[in-house]
Amino acid sequence: MRRLCILLSTSWGWSKSHWPTSDVAREWSPAETKPGWGCFIDPDGDCKQVWKDGTLTFEVPGNVHELQGNGRRNAPRLLAERSGDFAMSVRAAGKLSPKQATGEGFLPYHGAGLLVMEHDSSFLRLERAKILQPNGNEMTYINFEEHRASGARPIKQLQLSDEEIVHLRIERRRNKIVGLLSRDSTTWEELGDVSFPYAAGAVKVGVAAVNSSRAAFIPEFSDFRLFEAKG
Repeated sequence: MRRLCILLSTSWGWSKSHWPTSDVAREWSPAETKPGWGCFIDPDGDCKQVWKDGTLTFEVPGNVHELQGNGRRNAPRLLAERSGDFAMSVRAAGKLSPKQATGEGFLPYHGAGLLVMEHDSSFLRLERAKILQPNGNEMTYINFEEHRASGARPIKQLQLSDEEIVHLRIERRRNKIVGLLSRDSTTWEELGDVSFPYAAGAVKVGVAAVNSSRAAFIPEFSDFRLFEAKG
């Protein structure tokens, strides 16, 4: 059962405290990311990835495609291996329309965004999402979650306007993963961070789409940007 803990915030202005402090701030060098990068993982074999003019679209049919550290992990994803410190950002778009529950214990949910995996039961999800709540109300929000074999933990959940398109960013800064959000791809707001094993070296990073409704889900990803730490 998905647990929703919406932490509402209406302040989008940057204050000094929003910026990374000097001990974690990094300088970044662009790394090349061409359409077709990464390995497409489709555990159930019923999803598609389509590249067109630099935009990646996932086609996810209307049944459960979940990504849980302690449960089902059949959501489609596109991942590449990265070592050291890095940053990846993407523009997350596409219609969010979770309508009818599948009857398998999950609230109807559409979510797509960035994914960082240490291994199958240890990963972080940063998604633009919409959920159909038990009272019948829909909510569009940012869902930043940590998943372990012991379960899921919300890092930050922030309400958006309906169908709002956003830019999402993940940064690995030594032993931390930091999630960030932007409405214009220029000004970024930190959503929080989580300790993440650095000694493990390489992790897998990319995009994923989660669907737990009977409505098909077709998210769009564009403006991929990958950076490596200088020095």
